[in-house]
Amino acid sequence: CRCPTVVPTAGLLVERRSQISLPTHQNRSVPNFPELVAHLRRQPYGDRLKVVDFGDLPLCDQFCATASAQVLVAQHGAGLSNAAFLQERSAVVEITPKKMWSRSIYHCLAGTRDVHYDPVPQNDMHDPVDVVAVHTAVQIALDKVRTHVPSDARYPKPGGHHLKVCDKTNPDWEAPVDCGYGR
Repeated sequence: CRCPTVVPTAGLLVERRSQISLPTHQNRSVPNFPELVAHLRRQPYGDRLKVVDFGDLPLCDQFCATASAQVLVAQHGAGLSNAAFLQERSAVVEITPKKMWSRSIYHCLAGTRDVHYDPVPQNDMHDPVDVVAVHTAVQIALDKVRTHVPSDARYPKPGGHHLKVCDKTNPDWEAPVDCGYGR
């Protein structure tokens, strides 16, 4: 990809199509997404916040948008896999439904990229998110950007992980990534 020279964005907020209209097959949503966007836009970094729907972008454009972001903010889901495109010492803020709190591979992905990771809880997969909590996480993440991620903060804690990519006790584990288990 040849990315155009752009001013780095403070944050990249991932919009899911379900924010517009909730289809019955949608696994997760943030019903107060417009309120979240409005609240974040009122912050000092708000003029450098970009809202994007990765479902509408070719992979190269997803790469360019993510590589220029200091903080990637998204609800748990495929959009967070773009964290692989973040520059080192950037940050991920993941909005995570409580029942998935210990199941996030995105913490592991962030750790492999030397990227800070901060989760924000959401009561249930279709409940409104606490806009102040998201703002606080973004502000904390922006304060950490450009600093090294300590090794003890890189990975989820052992146990309870449902993804075989990070579960060395699973006989099918073949990942080339050390997710910090057994330490």
